[in-house]
Amino acid sequence: MEQLSTEIERLKEDKKQLEKVIEERDTNIKSYQDVHQSVSDALIQAQKAGEETKQAAEKQAEAIIAKAEAQANQMVVMR
Repeated sequence: MEQLSTEIERLKEDKKQLEKVIEERDTNIKSYQDVHQSVSDALIQAQKAGEETKQAAEKQAEAIIAKAEAQANQMVVMR
């Protein structure tokens, strides 16, 4: 009977240890998920910023070309 009691206590202790390991792993998983989400958000923001920069550069290039064409047309008219 005592041997059975000892075995039950050992199994209870094993269970506690395993529950602690599971809890630690769950915490780690949550932490990794949070990091993953932060990285994903940062990448999306960087992509948006890159697209906005590209659009601004294209607008600026179009304005420069339009100005150069207007100046060229004005020079042709003046001749």
